[in-house]
Amino acid sequence: MIDPGRIISYVAISIILLFGIAIVSGLFLEFDLKMRIGIGIVIALYVIIRVKIMTHKSKPRSMLRYRDTGED
Repeated sequence: MIDPGRIISYVAISIILLFGIAIVSGLFLEFDLKMRIGIGIVIALYVIIRVKIMTHKSKPRSMLRYRDTGED
């Protein structure tokens, strides 16, 4: 089943990432180079952390609760 919340999250991340690329490249708003690089780093970290959180939540609870120890 398709989760609408997940789709909305991915669309939001994509918009934020495109907005960050536009700022860093100088297409949107007028910032000096140091400010653009700082904004780019912050947006990149946000996207990486957000994707990590989303992929962590996607694992079923049974996989998180029971680990394979290799013993039979």
